[in-house]
Amino acid sequence: MRKIILASLLLACSQGANAQAPNLDFEKWISSTHEVPDGWLTNNIHLPVTSISVLKTNVGGGVGIRLISESTFSPDPGSIMNSNGNYLTARGGGALTTTMGIPTHLKGAYKYDIATGDSARMYVILKKNGFVMTFDSFFVKGSQGSYTTFNMPLSPMSSAPDTIIFAAFGGASAWSGASRASKYLELDYIELTNGTGSYNIPNGDFDNWPTVTEEEADAWFSMGDVTKTTDKYSGTYAVRLMSSDASGVLERASLFSMEQSMSSQYVDTLVGYYKFASPATTDYGQIAAAMWDGDPNTPPQAVTYNLLPAASYTYFSLPLVNTIGASKLYINIHSSSGGFMADSSTLYVDKMAIKKGKSTNVHDVNSNSTVAIYPNPARDVLQVSVGSATNAKVTITNMAGTVVYSATAAQQQLLSIPLQNWQPGIYLYEVRQDGSTSRGKFTKE
Repeated sequence: MRKIILASLLLACSQGANAQAPNLDFEKWISSTHEVPDGWLTNNIHLPVTSISVLKTNVGGGVGIRLISESTFSPDPGSIMNSNGNYLTARGGGALTTTMGIPTHLKGAYKYDIATGDSARMYVILKKNGFVMTFDSFFVKGSQGSYTTFNMPLSPMSSAPDTIIFAAFGGASAWSGASRASKYLELDYIELTNGTGSYNIPNGDFDNWPTVTEEEADAWFSMGDVTKTTDKYSGTYAVRLMSSDASGVLERASLFSMEQSMSSQYVDTLVGYYKFASPATTDYGQIAAAMWDGDPNTPPQAVTYNLLPAASYTYFSLPLVNTIGASKLYINIHSSSGGFMADSSTLYVDKMAIKKGKSTNVHDVNSNSTVAIYPNPARDVLQVSVGSATNAKVTITNMAGTVVYSATAAQQQLLSIPLQNWQPGIYLYEVRQDGSTSRGKFTKE
């Protein structure tokens, strides 16, 4: 679904109570109506409606398509691909039906204004019986202020294709130069020819733009298959995210929250309910939180919670250990882990909230110590955050002085220590880092 950017929302936080962050319970949804080029996939699906990079444009008495080199929201160029095709994997594509014989050229009309050092791109993959016959790339540079016809030669082939994958980009995908937001590539009347006839690509003249209506969770941006659902934990609605390879490439669905406020003095906890199912035992859902102090020179601090399979709504709790004094919080939700994605992995999330509570587990031996140990008491898992320390030595002993755990943690690493086989009681910990030592104790229940 399309991402929607809303006006800035402020999160009112009060110590000791659940913070009412915008729409963490997914009860509020907003509808948007817009036009899409029929038969084409665009990267507008990844952009806010206020900053889309694929636009309908007037061409004489008809309609063409404009691919912006860089939107105001993302440096990625506008892109299109005929539905069910993917030029990266050569999967899918649109059917070609004609008796013209073997095509020799890609024909169409274009105008463009491309940034110096950049190039717009067009890709043509022709297949037969599922096998790739040819793969051609065409690069567009410079400026052409009025529409002109192009007739680009295709690689030779021995028989007529039955499938085409056509993709176009308004610029290079990787770009580190100056802003190119005003640059573009416009296309119209795309077809294959051989001098005697033509293969018509469905809606290759870009004249058909049906209107669609989509719903978006208020105060969230979404990517992929994200929908409102009445299959909820409580209230009226929840959100459903599903991984899918409908576009020819397996992609996970994701939600990104608008900026939330958080306390820089207390350990907040993100809580909520989820259920998750996947056809693959290696896949799982994810909820991640990034904490930032607003300083562009300071990297954000991130924590991630893996959501394992659960047939019914299950409570989760993600401590937001904040050792950098962050006041800004960003929440990400993903239908798959990213490394072991599976088609149709489905995640439901509902009734999230930010709970606030004073951290009694940060021990500052000197001003440079940023150690956090939680929860305390602990039952199943103890988390140890070493903050900005480069090499922190973590040691835990029982009351008899026996070392029961020892490890070295890297910078910003979060150690998760399983406690299921530990005896209940009091344990002492010591963290040596950057010339200082932090000591304390915790209780194993």
